[in-house]
Amino acid sequence: MTSLYNHRYIKERLPVDIIKSSLEGCQISIILLDVDNLKQINDKFGHLVGDQALQQVGQVLRSCIRGECDWSARYGGDEFLICLNNTDNNEAYKVSEQVREQIEKICISTGTRDVCLSASFGVQTMKDTKLTSDDMIRLADYKMYNAKNRGKNCIVNNIDKENEVTS
Repeated sequence: MTSLYNHRYIKERLPVDIIKSSLEGCQISIILLDVDNLKQINDKFGHLVGDQALQQVGQVLRSCIRGECDWSARYGGDEFLICLNNTDNNEAYKVSEQVREQIEKICISTGTRDVCLSASFGVQTMKDTKLTSDDMIRLADYKMYNAKNRGKNCIVNNIDKENEVTS
C-alpha cells in the first residue's frame, strides 16, 4: 500500500547495514516515526482516508531520503522506519525535520472537511557504542514516545543523562 519495504525487510536489512557501518567506521542513524492520531482518523473518517494518509506518508519518505544509500519501510500500522547510512545525529535530525514539515503539509479531503496529518519522531544514531538493530529500534521507539508525550508533531533525537529530552 505504501510502496515501501515491510517489517521483514527491516529485520533482514538493518543488521547488515549496522555491521557494514561498524566495519567501515561510519555512523548510522535510524528514524522511527508514528503518524499522530491515525486510529482516530480511521475511526472517524474510515479506513480509506487512513489508507490515503499512509500512502501519502510513504511518498514523503521516498522523496526525503537519498535513494542510493538510504531506505525506508513501514514498521507496522502507523509506524515507519528510515535508515540513514553514513549519517550523523545532526544530519538525521535535519532529515527528520524535513519529513516532519512535509507530513505536516498533508491534508486529505473527506468531502466534509480536511484531515491534516502530523507525526512524532525518534532518532537514534550509532556512533562509538556498538548497538544491535533491536537496540537501535528500542532506543528510537523510546524517543518517539517521548515526542508523543511532549505533544506530538516533534522530534526527539537526544536524551541526556538525567532523562531530560532535548530536540
